[in-house]
Amino acid sequence: MRGQLSLEFAIIFLGILVLSIVTIYNFLNITLFPNDSLSTIDIEKISSTARTAINLVNSGYRGFNETVYYVGITYEGYNVTVYITPNVSEDVKNFIVSYIKNNSNINKNYSLIIAAY
Repeated sequence: MRGQLSLEFAIIFLGILVLSIVTIYNFLNITLFPNDSLSTIDIEKISSTARTAINLVNSGYRGFNETVYYVGITYEGYNVTVYITPNVSEDVKNFIVSYIKNNSNINKNYSLIIAAY
């Protein structure tokens, strides 16, 4: 019985130790070595917000009478390109860009381009 309690305590202690080391490593890595690109979470926020903006356009929001399809997203560093099809008016593109910038809640400076695919 005593040996089993000791083993269980050792496993719990090892788990806490590993989690602590991973947390400290990630904190120091982010703090000391900021990377020169958007994170995966930022890209997911941009992608999700772009889909919402396109859904708004397709539903006739602000009197838009165009159908737009979300094709995908690419990024390199802080340059993000959202691909749509077909080619639409500049008003629609400007709406999508402003909607993404205003609603994605990303506090980093990044360039955003809407490209027809």
